[in-house]
Amino acid sequence: MFSRMIAVVYLVVIGLIGLPAVPAGATSFNPYTYNVEGQLSIFGNDVCTPSPCTETLDFSFHFQWVESGAGGIFQIYIPPGTATITASGPLGDQWRTVQGLFYSPYYFPMADQYGNEIDLDMPNLTFSETPWIGPTFFGAELYACQTAACVDAFVDPIYSDRQPP
Repeated sequence: MFSRMIAVVYLVVIGLIGLPAVPAGATSFNPYTYNVEGQLSIFGNDVCTPSPCTETLDFSFHFQWVESGAGGIFQIYIPPGTATITASGPLGDQWRTVQGLFYSPYYFPMADQYGNEIDLDMPNLTFSETPWIGPTFFGAELYACQTAACVDAFVDPIYSDRQPP
């Protein structure tokens, strides 16, 4: 892990709409399900062609509030199979995210198979008493850079543990 990473992050959340959580014809549905779609890009160093290095993630997932069993308290749940991430850039196109019950109050993580991680920032939302209010995301950050490709593309060389060639 590096003490400081320099990367500019651009985030656009395209849609946030309520939708039924189960297919038509089912006997019940959770009205507190939101379809989240967005795109984020991180911009880094001038070592890529074209320059600067840019990793772009297009993402979508269902964000659902489910009762926690604590009487009127709802917890974040990402239904399995609802999250998709399409990526392009120097870190590759194989990205994944959490599914099922979600316990992080401040971020929504997306990571590649090597441990490089970009997080969507959100306010403390692990639990809610107001599930009719959809989730809010207010930015993104390059949280972890675990590969040489990530370090080269996105970490300012003056903060890198790597020695110049």
